[in-house]
Amino acid sequence: MNRTLLFMSALALCGSSMLAQAYNLIPLPYKAEVSAATVVPLADEAGLSMEYRLYQGTDIQGLQASGLSSGEVKLAVCMPAADAASFAGNKITSLNIVTPPNAVDGRNANYVRDVTIFLSESRDGEPFYTQDAYLGLIAKTNVNVKLDTPYEIPADKELWFGYSFTLNRNIAVNQYYIANDGVPAANDNGSWAQLGGRWQSIAKYGSLLIGAEISGDNLPVDKASLIAIEGNSWAEQNRAYTFSVGVKNDGANELENAEIEYSLNDGTILTKTGTFETPVTTNGVGYISASLNCTEAGGQYPLSVKLTKVNGVEVSNGSVITKTIDCYSTGSVFMRKVLVEEGTGTWCGWCPGGMILLEQIKEKYNDGSAILVGVHSGDQMVTNSYSSFIDWAYSGFPQYTVNRQYTGGVTTSAEANFQRFQAMYDEVRATPAKAKIDLFLEWTSDDRNSVHAETQTIFANAGTGTYKVAFIVVEDGIGPYAQQNNYSGTPGFGKFSTGGSVVSTMYDDVARDIFSAFGLDGSAIVDPEAMNYYNYSYEVSLAKVSDISKTRIVAALLDSSSREVVNVVDVPLSNCSGLSDVEVADEQVSIRGEMGAVVVNGAAVTEVYTVAGARVATAYGEASINLPAGLYIVKADKVVKKVVVK
Repeated sequence: MNRTLLFMSALALCGSSMLAQAYNLIPLPYKAEVSAATVVPLADEAGLSMEYRLYQGTDIQGLQASGLSSGEVKLAVCMPAADAASFAGNKITSLNIVTPPNAVDGRNANYVRDVTIFLSESRDGEPFYTQDAYLGLIAKTNVNVKLDTPYEIPADKELWFGYSFTLNRNIAVNQYYIANDGVPAANDNGSWAQLGGRWQSIAKYGSLLIGAEISGDNLPVDKASLIAIEGNSWAEQNRAYTFSVGVKNDGANELENAEIEYSLNDGTILTKTGTFETPVTTNGVGYISASLNCTEAGGQYPLSVKLTKVNGVEVSNGSVITKTIDCYSTGSVFMRKVLVEEGTGTWCGWCPGGMILLEQIKEKYNDGSAILVGVHSGDQMVTNSYSSFIDWAYSGFPQYTVNRQYTGGVTTSAEANFQRFQAMYDEVRATPAKAKIDLFLEWTSDDRNSVHAETQTIFANAGTGTYKVAFIVVEDGIGPYAQQNNYSGTPGFGKFSTGGSVVSTMYDDVARDIFSAFGLDGSAIVDPEAMNYYNYSYEVSLAKVSDISKTRIVAALLDSSSREVVNVVDVPLSNCSGLSDVEVADEQVSIRGEMGAVVVNGAAVTEVYTVAGARVATAYGEASINLPAGLYIVKADKVVKKVVVK
């Protein structure tokens, strides 16, 4: 599960490629503000002063290496040789270190206190400078550690700086001992951690909150870099697409304006100069807004942005960043539904927080845009077929995933829990789906022990990769069972607030089975074509279902590479209405699907249903019924037929 990363070119990089992670890295599910930012003086005895840092903003997240409870932890930032050259002859006088957050004991205490700061010429080499330091008792604070001996920066070497500490149980149980900004980084330079004796990049979780204060009389001026393209990841053909790009001031003087060049898919290079309303100080970020048209559709195209001028001064080898944009034909944009899979269990005292969250989601999003699944483990409702997903998705219970793209947890505030989910929901819904999936169900036999599930998938754009379908059997009204409860006396959690340590509970949205956790092999769609239909049929067993009237089938289209949910649909078994059981032959009635319509001859009354069972049209006599592309159930008098409209 990851977010979109922005990639930077014309930039010097440090170290080698990212090493395999040895531990499960868990980010804190929310951010906090750094409480005491270091203010760097404009001048001192050595001349001007500025801070060199690679992280963004003043917010802190926090990261934990789950399963690691002892040994040395090293955190390092690399200043590549190209950057070092611009600071050559100036001196590093101190390091700025933000203490990590503490989300456990509620006292805002810092447990990473005694550290050793270091300077080194390489990631793996022995430091040439070390100094013991004390970071204090308060979490989320920017601490300035002055070097006993300032270090003069050479012109031809990369420089690594950071700190190390010994991980003990007191630190580990307070969880979040790596301070980072939570913004996926464009490269590894600001994001190296040595855990369990192995270096690895944590760039996808953000950059470390470590900076170096540099003083001298020859600091770089009119120096900047591009850090982010903000805007939708999609555009409609020949409609204006607007975005903004962040320009970070890497120089000692203020940034008043900057010029960018940008292009999308037709190769036309456009230019925009942005003058900032307030001059941007060192390490600050200003934004330039621009727009252009997506002239071609049916694919993914790179939006490329290059920095060309800073304060009117031309930049040689200016930084370039790109963002992939899905360009859709007008009218081919599919809305994306949200699949929430919540890990839970009767034994889990904090899991009622997840149950209340699902109730809030159900109440707020009652339009069918959110599809809920409770994934039980270790209790009477355990779903063994979900075990591989549980191992992959959850680091503990309760946790939930949103389209297998984002992961969330719960706290003792029901309001805060819902707000965090809402942010993820809005993020998912803001981007159209690559594809739409429809689901049709019909009984395979009178005993109703299984159901025939047929999906039809259509992709808005041509693409590469493999996509698979998974079917989930979900049932309501299970129980009652004894639910462990840690929310007694905590307001906002319904009956769990007023109940005791154990609460008798009925369960909805219970996953009874999944076929299969990461998609069925037979359903694979490889390198899909734009606006082409892909059909797949599967017999879904209902062996674990108690009451079919309270059961629904969920069909999820999965990206096999990322395992993310591309789109999802659910249909209750009550919609196996028997329409498809009545395939009555009648030579006088003709039903066929055409481009944009269903054509019926020889029938007195025609009704058209979606595969979810909703009636969308009624016609009388000879009829040509205009409909959007998709799979429909057409009932013309006593004749029932599945029809594809192209």
